[in-house]
Amino acid sequence: MKSAAYHLKLHNPCNQSWDSMTENGSGKFCSACAKTVVDFTGLADADILHLIQTSSGKLCGRLTQTQLNQTLEETQSHRSSLPFNTVLAGAFLISTTSSALSDQQQSLPPTNVLGSHTENSVQNQAIRNKPETVSDSTKNTIRGTVFDASDHLALPGIYVQLKGTEVKAMTNATGLFSLTIPASYTPDKITLIFAQIGYQRLELTLKAEDLPLTKEVYLNQEQSFLGEVVLIPVKKKKWWQKKH
Repeated sequence: MKSAAYHLKLHNPCNQSWDSMTENGSGKFCSACAKTVVDFTGLADADILHLIQTSSGKLCGRLTQTQLNQTLEETQSHRSSLPFNTVLAGAFLISTTSSALSDQQQSLPPTNVLGSHTENSVQNQAIRNKPETVSDSTKNTIRGTVFDASDHLALPGIYVQLKGTEVKAMTNATGLFSLTIPASYTPDKITLIFAQIGYQRLELTLKAEDLPLTKEVYLNQEQSFLGEVVLIPVKKKKWWQKKH
């Protein structure tokens, strides 16, 4: 099956402030250029490709650094069959749902920063322990709430995974998660991975002897960039160019 690969690039990067723009369907309205800037940060690769490939004109968008660095793979079976307007409607639903959840959440006071726990040495990650009553059913359980480090609002839809395993959970509408460590998992230290598009990946290492625990975890937003979004085809090496 034929496949294609692309890199995303921002042509004529924009220095307008995303936060100052007005919510407008699938993104925000930029008064400087009088057009909608599509928020690509929460879309799947297939939908990003489909939006760009079916756009009738130039498409301004918002992308994260991770999206600009990764390769988007497209195969015939993975190509989105949804029309352009349907994908935009889906993006609008993601945007409005996220906004509604945020409106229901209350700001919390900042906690003391204990240091960075990410692969990229991300600073200002605040984590705080809380005591928990021990019982046979909860002795291997880690519970907690994940917050945005900038505004201290609880974050729904954050993936939480026990590193090196398939044990995972996701935060609910109020940012809560609960993860039970299997009895067969015996290392002295436990590493949890917190990840979601739009936020910097966090790896948090805990001592197994401290279980059970309740944690408050703060994630930093990933830097985003604005501009005209274009696809750059990745040239695949010929068989004689590949190293053996």
